Amino acid sequence: MRSVRHTISAKQLRRLQLMAILPTTVVFLPGQAFAQAGSGALWALALATGGGLAINWSVAALMAGHGPHHVFQKALGRSGGQVLSGFYGLALAVACISIWNELLSFVQASVLPRTPGWAVGALVLGAAVALAYGRAEGLARVSDLLTMTGLGFSAILILPTLGFIRPTNYLPWWPNRWASVWSAAALPLSFLGESVVGVSFLDYCREDRPARLTRAVVEGALGASAVLLATTIVVWGVLGVGYARLATYPVLETIRLVRAGQFLSRLDLIFVPVWLGLIELKLAIWLFAASDALRRAWRRRWHAAWPLATGGLTLALALVAFPSVPSRIGFIATSWTFSLFPALVGVLAGAGARMRLSPRVR
Repeated sequence: MRSVRHTISAKQLRRLQLMAILPTTVVFLPGQAFAQAGSGALWALALATGGGLAINWSVAALMAGHGPHHVFQKALGRSGGQVLSGFYGLALAVACISIWNELLSFVQASVLPRTPGWAVGALVLGAAVALAYGRAEGLARVSDLLTMTGLGFSAILILPTLGFIRPTNYLPWWPNRWASVWSAAALPLSFLGESVVGVSFLDYCREDRPARLTRAVVEGALGASAVLLATTIVVWGVLGVGYARLATYPVLETIRLVRAGQFLSRLDLIFVPVWLGLIELKLAIWLFAASDALRRAWRRRWHAAWPLATGGLTLALALVAFPSVPSRIGFIATSWTFSLFPALVGVLAGAGARMRLSPRVR
């Protein structure tokens, strides 16, 4: 049987990590940062970037080039490893509920305000499951394509907004209260530190040098942070703090300001379909990581039913349990930012450290 370590390259791992973070981050976090920190939004995101760098580097380095399931079994044995793989998969599945929440909120706030959530969800679910069924190799190929085309289209849409920047909007550039900056950095930190899903692809890499794999994971996360910071600077300069902190999705409002003739009067109609393609890829990455962990915990073979069941169940929970935007944002904070994310970081780092110290791996 062919080893799973001969499937994707380190460059593809970098793009998978980038796409596991970027799509929801770039449209969701600027509004949250401005709402909580005002003129300190960029500072809050910069702090989150620094914290995310430390978390991503620590987690990826402690994994030593191995995926979570290998590390869990080396650290705690076969039975203990299966338990941790099950926890890892369930935690990522709960995070998929948050991704569905972000998707439904954004689509209904943009170009499809009257479209029922189940219709949007069913459309995206089919594409995401199809991508996830292709496993790491298929996801890597799609990521190669969508990373370049998606970022290229996004740059084309953002560049015209540079002419709408007013330097006076950057004043005051220093935050009034640092307490709000620190509190506003918590949610972005849990987004920018999401190497907890990127490391699930380490076992599928044909690169056998741990240092290169660690660097690939960290660089993918840093790429998402760089795009987020650049987008926030543009939004700040175009809308100003007063408008940006009132808008749920200031990136969308910034794009809507662009008017370049009759043809380019609604650039958001171009941005949303491009973003939907990227969010489908992100959701597929998370569904594959969650499903792969769960089927390993149950010691079952890979089948399309795994991502379909995981995606369908998480979508149903998102539609039924979280009908409003405030409830969706609250769920992200309580279930991921302050609970599952730090728990996953602790479990992965702890298992990696134990594996390194265990005589069984020597």
